[in-house]
Amino acid sequence: MSTRQWLHAQAEELACWQGIDYKLRSKSYIEAKKEYWRRILKKAKLSSDELVQQTVLEVGAGPSGIFLLFGNHPSYTTIDPLNDEYKKIAPHLYGLQEVVSDKFEDFSNKRNYQTVFAINCIDHCDDIDLFIRQLARTSEVGGKVIMAVNTHNKRWSQRVWSLFQKVLEPHHPYHFTSDDYQDLLKPYFEIEEVVDIEEEIIWINNKVSNQRLQDEQKKKTVLQKVKSLFSLLLEGELFGRLFILLLEKCGLPSHDFMGKGKSLYRHKMYLMSPKSSR
Repeated sequence: MSTRQWLHAQAEELACWQGIDYKLRSKSYIEAKKEYWRRILKKAKLSSDELVQQTVLEVGAGPSGIFLLFGNHPSYTTIDPLNDEYKKIAPHLYGLQEVVSDKFEDFSNKRNYQTVFAINCIDHCDDIDLFIRQLARTSEVGGKVIMAVNTHNKRWSQRVWSLFQKVLEPHHPYHFTSDDYQDLLKPYFEIEEVVDIEEEIIWINNKVSNQRLQDEQKKKTVLQKVKSLFSLLLEGELFGRLFILLLEKCGLPSHDFMGKGKSLYRHKMYLMSPKSSR
């Protein structure tokens, strides 16, 4: 992945959150996210009571990560290249956690962590091999690493998305099946279990989409829409958006947010422990 691609992906990520900053100010949205994270922790066989006694690292947390549940936990660290920007957008969401604004591949941790989370971030990191090694290096021997990511259900879609990544999903440079991810992780981790979390993803998307935030919603102006379209044309992404829309119309959506059982992606969560020989 080139530096330009990575910076473009970061800019898209930030623009996305800036466009829905009203949600980050919505109590109902934040409460829904907290409940979602409780469901994820349950699937990961972890409890909040257990985690408040540990050193915890959350990689690629964004502005509404698991840290929402641990505002009073000073031994909880979040790292994200955009953390400084996120704190400007939603300063009220941060508490006593240590907040690091840096690329995870460049992270020089002062301590290792008993639990490390990397939820939906590995597929848009800069260097995936270094990212995985960092997950192992920053975790304590005997600790836990919980990683979640979109995985392709079919080999054909994984190959198409990998080949045309620059126009289909420029902000997600890595596209793999669940087996592919396991092959990448096995040299560094003992994979204890691979858990399907699609049900939780569907739940949070339906919960958030049903919320009535009409008084706070920002409607795009004509100028904003023109700028967005121009950006798609400039980056060569318009074809990709149209192709994804065509597949959706043909009954092959990228994500199964409506719970119909058909999608190109499936969310998987890997429960792991670092190998002592890492």
